[in-house]
Amino acid sequence: LIRGGDAEFIQRTPGAFKGDFTFIRLDISTVQFGYNNLPHIGRGASRVDRAGFLIRPDVRGDWIWRGASLHPQSIIFMARGAEFQDIVPGDSTWAFLSVEREPLEQTIGAFTGAQISIPQHGCRLYLPPDDSFEDLRFALRTVLNSVHADPALLQVNGARRGAEQTMLQALALALGSASRVRPETYASSTRQRVMRLVEASLEARQGETVYLADLCAAGGVSERTLRSLFQESYGISPVQYLKLRRLHQVRRA
Repeated sequence: LIRGGDAEFIQRTPGAFKGDFTFIRLDISTVQFGYNNLPHIGRGASRVDRAGFLIRPDVRGDWIWRGASLHPQSIIFMARGAEFQDIVPGDSTWAFLSVEREPLEQTIGAFTGAQISIPQHGCRLYLPPDDSFEDLRFALRTVLNSVHADPALLQVNGARRGAEQTMLQALALALGSASRVRPETYASSTRQRVMRLVEASLEARQGETVYLADLCAAGGVSERTLRSLFQESYGISPVQYLKLRRLHQVRRA
């Protein structure tokens, strides 16, 4: 259901999963909206060639991204191949916009006067002021509600262009007025390397029973270090994660 990326959700609490996913293709952009009722661990990578921006219009709880608690107004830029690991509370929504870089940069300059070059690689964290973030959230909700009310609405050229311009301008204002723009530096290279080795080992052993010692060997670290890394990345211990993973695999099968 998720377009433009690899994603896996592992629910953290028992119960029936309920979600809502809406994908909208426009002229120079796409936007996907999602809702998840259960708290979960998410991981994956962006696969879109455009500039991608992850926003959570409604976060009811602590949102952990790569081991760090984020401000609810955070906008995360993700280039193609950028990886994510997050811990998401229940009853939360998200929106992922992918936009052509050049039109977005031109719009930012025209509306804010700021000269921002959208990166080609990695992640960036943008933290806009309250008013511009609220404008962006309102624009996203307006487009989503309009499409839910009339799915054929965006087949009309004027309506489609209007919806796209509304979101593009709101995103440009939010990025251009961001009070803080800095490289994404939550995880050290050592932690990233270890977690990638562990995740690669888990991926290669799908369907097999995996023990804590196996993960330590894969990452080349002690149990104490591995517990610390999992707590930072996923908010739970490796043993709890393995249990959730086994339940997730059974449910998926």
